[in-house]
Amino acid sequence: ANARTDVEVEEALRALEGNCQEDTVAWTMHLLGNCCLKLRAFISAWRDEHLHMPRNNLGGESTKSLTGSPDAVKAVMHMRDGAIAKDPMAPLARARGLASELPRAGSQKLTSYLDSDGSLDRRLLAVTGQITQRRFSDVQERLGFFANRCPFVPPSRRKA
Repeated sequence: ANARTDVEVEEALRALEGNCQEDTVAWTMHLLGNCCLKLRAFISAWRDEHLHMPRNNLGGESTKSLTGSPDAVKAVMHMRDGAIAKDPMAPLARARGLASELPRAGSQKLTSYLDSDGSLDRRLLAVTGQITQRRFSDVQERLGFFANRCPFVPPSRRKA
């Protein structure tokens, strides 16, 4: 979707919200929007859990994944950013006054600290990555079974 369409959709949703107390169709659409936002929250929570798996299990220090990604943590962060950027429910979230954009890097003190080289999070990522790389050197060096290309092939894009 282009930006103009998103803005138009968002404006229509705001108008709908302003009218939902007087119009039964608008109220029904408001309730449907509630269900969509609950589904969006569920998907976001599911995604967050899965995005933390490489962080918690593989660590940082450019630790390769089983599929051969050169840096599993960066790969999942890229996937997260892509999912947020393509979120089809973003206009609804914005119309309801919910944050739906990527936070700006370093826009908050905690984010700045976590992104700094001296943070405990970075240190844990580094140590976990070093341990993983030592323990699973065959994965890191692509030896033995892992010398073969990963057989996973993403499915073709579906059009709805």
